[in-house]
Amino acid sequence: MDLKQLSNLMTSEIIEQVDHRNLNTDIPWLRDRIPTAENLAVAFWDRLRPHLHESSLRTVRVYETEKSWAECSVDG
Repeated sequence: MDLKQLSNLMTSEIIEQVDHRNLNTDIPWLRDRIPTAENLAVAFWDRLRPHLHESSLRTVRVYETEKSWAECSVDG
């Protein structure tokens, strides 16, 4: 996939919706989820997956810090 297209998709489906917002109350698709890195990785996967060709999304990784991150992947 063209990286510019992927960047645009990530911006429209995730960044524009969550940036500078209260993840607990302001984002309808995050309601009823505690916004841990693990839950955000799954939620972001769910947001991106319908827009990509089958098998093109392999991993979504969310960093809390340089050494603390969570990942959602095809392999589980």
